[in-house]
Amino acid sequence: LQNPSTFHIALSNLVEAIEHKDLTGVSVPENLFLLRDEAWDADAARVILEHIRAKDVPALSPGQLVECARCIVYLLGPNDDAHQTRANHLLRWGLTHLMAALFDATHDLPSQRWGCILVWRVACSEDTKRSLVDNGPVEGVVAAIKSHPRVATIQRNGCRALSEVARFSRFAIKISRQGAGEALVDAMRNMPEDEDVLRFACNGISHLAYGKVINSSLINLGAVDAIVDMMNRFPTKAPLQRAGCGALATILSASPVEFQAVFVDKGVDDAVLAALKAHIKTQEVVKPALRVIHHLSVDPGIFFANPSFARVQRSLVAKKIKPLARQARVLHQQPEV
Repeated sequence: LQNPSTFHIALSNLVEAIEHKDLTGVSVPENLFLLRDEAWDADAARVILEHIRAKDVPALSPGQLVECARCIVYLLGPNDDAHQTRANHLLRWGLTHLMAALFDATHDLPSQRWGCILVWRVACSEDTKRSLVDNGPVEGVVAAIKSHPRVATIQRNGCRALSEVARFSRFAIKISRQGAGEALVDAMRNMPEDEDVLRFACNGISHLAYGKVINSSLINLGAVDAIVDMMNRFPTKAPLQRAGCGALATILSASPVEFQAVFVDKGVDDAVLAALKAHIKTQEVVKPALRVIHHLSVDPGIFFANPSFARVQRSLVAKKIKPLARQARVLHQQPEV
């Protein structure tokens, strides 16, 4: 640790060894975890992270930081039963210091990309997500997406990172305040033809959209417009239609009831109708599409009391959305909501 050049040589050798899955000669303490058939070397991970944290060691170059990140991702292993335990160990040993160093290298694209990859690989539990939200990595991902709007690998991994942190998370409001919603919407606009970026961004928006305050913010940021635009441009792509319908359904479910007319004005009913027609045999698309239709449908008593609700109902009737929805429910044996 006192000699950066020696450490770099050792690190390069370790990178080469693990890329060839040759961990012979690497000591593994007893009672540690197994990476499928290969040893998960906690000592190697600890040494790397201690080097990053050490105050008296000169900073590593961006290239060396990327090599550290590649080692850590490999040592983290697959998403098996021990993944969460490994992630917790790495964070306790100081993984956020490596993430911070990667995101600080704002002009080095590989560093930004690997910072995002580390975040989505580690975001596997409430404890790890709390660490990512509280210690700066989420803000680093948001900054990377905003700083490199035309770099597909950063947009893709950044959106996936935000989506994973927000997924089933209690930190949606805090993540939103750190700019996650705006970054996801920006990514959809930055890469309108990249299907992976669009899918990860939609999933992230869906995971964030669990509260009236966040949903109002997402709507104001243009999330609904971006999703509808994506669905209109990729009508035959079932994964994108599923992601789009899922995000719209989630936003609708937690939005004030008066927002339903806003959704119709933005073309949500047309987009969902097209998705049902094109993918009526695909259950993964039908289920979220039916949820959107359900949230757009309001009790008749409320409709007659409010002209905007009546307009929504007339739109659904005129476009024959409800008969198609009934046909889809019968086809997929989905119950009436």
